[in-house]
Amino acid sequence: MPRATVDASVKRCDLKTAPPDGFVELRRMSYDQWLQRVDMAGKMTVGGKAKELLGELQMANKKTTLYEFGLCVVNHNLTDENDQPIDFNKPLSFTKLDPRIGQEIAELIDSLHEFVQDETLPNG
Repeated sequence: MPRATVDASVKRCDLKTAPPDGFVELRRMSYDQWLQRVDMAGKMTVGGKAKELLGELQMANKKTTLYEFGLCVVNHNLTDENDQPIDFNKPLSFTKLDPRIGQEIAELIDSLHEFVQDETLPNG
């Protein structure tokens, strides 16, 4: 029987944006956690002014990113300006995070959860 539960193993990823030896160790979300992430990203009020809608979308994006980092980043060697480890469970940590590093980690998290269908398979 095929296993259908989330793989709890951790994947180490070297960060190109944090040389010489920056890394994160990531784990996958369960499908339940993924659905919660989708709910967070999708919550917005329809109607109102375009400026208000844009603000709500940006807040939803930030909340979703904080959720993903808190769940998926298991370990890392990234520090702040005082050589203290960055705590990805604290929103304040993101206010000083280099955007290139944050974007690379976000892309690694996304790639860990991607489903790419093999087009050579028959469409049953």
